[in-house]
Amino acid sequence: RDSVLSLLALGLASAPPRAGALAAAGVHRIGTLSGGSSPKAKDQPNWPHFFAVMRELGYEEGRNVIYEMRYAEGTPARLPQLAAELVASGVQLIVTTGATEAVAASRATATIPVVAIHVSDPVELGLAVSLARPGRNLTGSTLYIPGFAGKALELLIEAVPSARRIGMLGNPAQPNYADIRQELERVAAAKGAMLLPTSEASRPEGLETALARIAKD
Repeated sequence: RDSVLSLLALGLASAPPRAGALAAAGVHRIGTLSGGSSPKAKDQPNWPHFFAVMRELGYEEGRNVIYEMRYAEGTPARLPQLAAELVASGVQLIVTTGATEAVAASRATATIPVVAIHVSDPVELGLAVSLARPGRNLTGSTLYIPGFAGKALELLIEAVPSARRIGMLGNPAQPNYADIRQELERVAAAKGAMLLPTSEASRPEGLETALARIAKD
């Protein structure tokens, strides 16, 4: 909770003058950018917790905060347009989940603060100068650091020594997809295992087919 408060406070304090009237009135306009369905949908893994914590921190929708929500419904190609819409709407802050969303938001604005939840390798993607000092208009959290995917595969092979054919489910729309694939191939070869051709799914409806292909292989 403290992390959320710190990141949002930093973002709102850095908001451009354009949003000053709303802020002065005590109402904050926050944009959310999601590659999936509506952040208010029941199947969302991250957004319900975000809104719950915001309420705990005293931000009540309709009273002192307004959410401008944009979601691509599983079509990543729509994200740049949706990010541009958020910028045009005059939001003070943009909150995203995922690398693709963060890239779209950062390309749409160099002044409005962007808080990225679970963005992968922001330095490699050009979103930050360094993890310690991002240096641009993006901050947030990351679950990925260089070598993380390879280490996970090493641990998997140690836990299951008989594993020699490793399946991979990938989303080619993710910016660092190719880099992770190369990292896993390198580790698999070093461990005497084989990384099978990637079973890809860039939309939710493609998951069932992709998983069936992995099972067949």
